[in-house]
Amino acid sequence: MNKKKILNIFYIFLIIKPFLDLFTSLMTKFIKMPITIGIIIRGLIFLISLIYIFFFSKSIIYVLILFIYSCIYFLTKKELLTNFTYFYTEIVYMFKYYYLLISLLFLFNFFDEYKPNNRKIFHIIQIDLFLYCFLIVLANITNTAFATYVGGSGNTGWFYSGNEIGIIITLLFPFLYLLVNKAITYKVLLYIIPITLGIEIIGTKTSILGLLLPTLFFLGYYLIKAKKGKKKQFLMTGIILLVILVSCPNLPVIQNIKNSILRYEERQTKEMDKDYSKDFMSSVLLSDRDFFDKKIRKIYNKSSITNKLFGIGFSNRKEINDKNINKLVEMDFNDIFYRYGVIGLLIYIAPFIYITYKVFRKCQSKKLKLNIKQIILLYTSYIDILIATIAGHVLGAPAVSGYVAICLVLLIYYLNYDKYKIELDENKITILALHLGIGGIEKYISSLCKILEDDYQIDLVSTYKVPDTETFIFSNKVNIIYLINDYPKKEEFKRAIKNKNIFNIIKYAYQLIKILILKYIKNIMYVEEINSKYIITTRDFHNAVVSNNKNRDIIAIATEHNYHNNNNRYINNLINSCENIDYLVLVSEELKEFYTKEIERKNIKTKCIYIPNVIENIKEYQEKIKVNNKLVSVGRLVTEKGYNDIIDIILLIKKEIPDIKLDIYGDGPLKDELNEKITKLNLNNNIKLCGFIEHNKLLNKLDSYDMYLMTSYTESFGLVLIEAISRSLLCIAFDSASGAKKILSNGNGLLIKDRNKELYAKTVIEYLNDINNINNITKRSYNSIKKYSIEEIKKEWISLIKKNI
Repeated sequence: MNKKKILNIFYIFLIIKPFLDLFTSLMTKFIKMPITIGIIIRGLIFLISLIYIFFFSKSIIYVLILFIYSCIYFLTKKELLTNFTYFYTEIVYMFKYYYLLISLLFLFNFFDEYKPNNRKIFHIIQIDLFLYCFLIVLANITNTAFATYVGGSGNTGWFYSGNEIGIIITLLFPFLYLLVNKAITYKVLLYIIPITLGIEIIGTKTSILGLLLPTLFFLGYYLIKAKKGKKKQFLMTGIILLVILVSCPNLPVIQNIKNSILRYEERQTKEMDKDYSKDFMSSVLLSDRDFFDKKIRKIYNKSSITNKLFGIGFSNRKEINDKNINKLVEMDFNDIFYRYGVIGLLIYIAPFIYITYKVFRKCQSKKLKLNIKQIILLYTSYIDILIATIAGHVLGAPAVSGYVAICLVLLIYYLNYDKYKIELDENKITILALHLGIGGIEKYISSLCKILEDDYQIDLVSTYKVPDTETFIFSNKVNIIYLINDYPKKEEFKRAIKNKNIFNIIKYAYQLIKILILKYIKNIMYVEEINSKYIITTRDFHNAVVSNNKNRDIIAIATEHNYHNNNNRYINNLINSCENIDYLVLVSEELKEFYTKEIERKNIKTKCIYIPNVIENIKEYQEKIKVNNKLVSVGRLVTEKGYNDIIDIILLIKKEIPDIKLDIYGDGPLKDELNEKITKLNLNNNIKLCGFIEHNKLLNKLDSYDMYLMTSYTESFGLVLIEAISRSLLCIAFDSASGAKKILSNGNGLLIKDRNKELYAKTVIEYLNDINNINNITKRSYNSIKKYSIEEIKKEWISLIKKNI
């Protein structure tokens, strides 16, 4: 089995843990079998881990010490070997407590050899937290939840133990602050606050402290970091704290604390067991754990020296003679001390001492300058140990201790990041595309591949595979990868709705939802595994995926080709998607200046770079000998291209030049509307909607036209203008399109102010009647576009990439 498959099994196990705990709980609750699915699966994992350590790990010495201790443990309690019930009880408890130790050893070696994707593990932890909370809330909605305490408040959803589920959530909750740390909008609270309220349902003191402590901790952290651009994070954390505090008076945990106080007060007025503490704090906050500690301590103190060294165990043997011997203190280190003795405790805590020593030395070498992930792991790992000390249900509960092991191993992993750092290929670039069909972005991607393919290995990753529409030719040097061998059939869905075809509506609605979900999942999974040094994105969707999931050492370069039209939503979406992007490449100087200001205003570190579009294979200039009264325009048939205006302009020109011809290449939603208008104005002999045409064929056709017309309201760059100029065409456009204004200024074309259609038509007529003026402008404009040649633009891209080597 290859490494990738083994890693996928590891990730799958992590993500199904909530469901494993759920099924184990339901089996325990209703079937009451001695062996549950949790024991079976975790038992197999335990066995596999032991085999792995035995054959492949240097940790075998510790396992041998553990084995020798276990043998002595049973030999000092010979009655265990002759009584199956006692023997079975001890084996079960030994499995529970050893599960953490073996998991730790296994994971340390596993991480060393397989180097699992840490970003993926963080995401899975966040997903697990959501699943636990979702299942708890769902159980409450259906009114089928199990009570946390008999006669108390709160419930555990469908999970068996309130203490265990409360501790699991306490360990996972701090990882939500990774989302807070990266967030630049308050939308993240819509995810975090429901999870917070779901945790409060449980009603244990541990779960509410698990909410309060990290929230207070990070409130202080972001207060310190506020001057360094973390004001919004400080406010978000403050809102989370406010939600917790406002909801506190009505929480189940408050009622449970009141019940504990009542029991304490009742004992003060009655004659009760003298081992009950008279101290209010011990009795209420520790839930009488000190009472059980005193009981087991008496048994321990009366035991033989052998039992003091190797523990009194869990079975009520003759030498123990106490029917309550198996009642745990529920303070894990105390329980380990009494049950496994001085030697057992020393062996058990040895890995924790070693890890703490390594952590201390590493933090000392870093002078406590830790990043947010290291801080969260440091907090989580040692809150585990604190909970184990005062509340239990950590070290001896495999459902919990599995997460403890992951946190401790991840902590060491992150503190030794350089050792575990994934090697990135300096000569490899990954370009992310939505599809490779028709469109300006796709043309840009095609050119970008030609610019970079001779110097770098290119992985071109397309989310969708749209059949029969790959219009741009890619060389064999480009490795094309499709994440989904399908595409969202939006037009088919719209037709089904229009035709009221219920079967097709359901069919295409299901297909759309499936593709949408796969779009996110497939892209996230792919980005997490990328080993290219550079990623180039072409849409804000990919910006966000890369920003949130890339290896931190990867250089991420976003590209933006569209004009924003002062659409605040569009602008904010783009800026927010670039939070962890290194560079934003804009195709016009105007866009560069605009986004530089906006990004600086939001305190994002992305650097804006101006690199214009490229034109390939500039043809030799051809002076026109005669005018054919043939005009051309290219673009999608959408409102922003202004094709309704171009029809009106041709109507005006026809009055002076009856045989005027305009061919419009492109397709889009306005096709039927434009055809109707052409017919209504009796322009069928003058205007032809030619539909989609392959790019290379289009370029060849441009040679036969006299003039290129553009009526767009906005254009970020206007690549088609440069392509028309390269074919010796005179270009004319409204100056409302900034891209056109930039290219055609300084006499390189004709610009019409105020979208004046009469002036536009008059200008076209004037120049069609003066071939010398056409040639004068086209010669000047032809010379101006050489700076957009592939050779010149390549220099800028290579310069951008090499400055990061």
